[in-house]
Amino acid sequence: MRYLLTCTLCFLLCSLSAFKNGDKTKPVSKTKTNNYGQDCAQATAQCDLDINNVRATLLVGGDLWWDGENGSYIVPKPAEGEEGVSSIFAGAIWMGGFDPAGNLKVAAQQYGTGTGSTDFWPGPLTSNGITQADQCANWDRIFSVTGEEIDLHIAQFEQAKADGIPYDVSLIPKGVAEWPA
Repeated sequence: MRYLLTCTLCFLLCSLSAFKNGDKTKPVSKTKTNNYGQDCAQATAQCDLDINNVRATLLVGGDLWWDGENGSYIVPKPAEGEEGVSSIFAGAIWMGGFDPAGNLKVAAQQYGTGTGSTDFWPGPLTSNGITQADQCANWDRIFSVTGEEIDLHIAQFEQAKADGIPYDVSLIPKGVAEWPA
């Protein structure tokens, strides 16, 4: 039953997101009742994921595969200096879950970077579920770590443990040390 309810909700959300305003004289209302970002500026950090013959733009504010104007999910990735054709224009993170009281909570957006409207703000939240401008500015960045850094960290930690000595934290690779976990 829960699966059926979830599928139905997803179908309705997708249907509503595809709905177009038939009367072009009336603006579509975008009323937002809560501003959990408080006075935060919209996230601006972005990077290009460049792996396995794919080049795709990722943004901190929840948007995927575009820069706010142009699609940027390019497969196969072109040679250096050449332009490619984006096979996907844009996407965004949609997530939901049930709170302790059983209420469904959803964060989803459409074209947030392009419209200035977002459900996602960089940085940690307070216990009330809000964030503040200084936190947003501090966390508006891309965190990157490689598999090699993780493997090196684990190997060094295990070696220190086997040798019976404390692990020297100055040996932690930069990507691992800066990872927000």
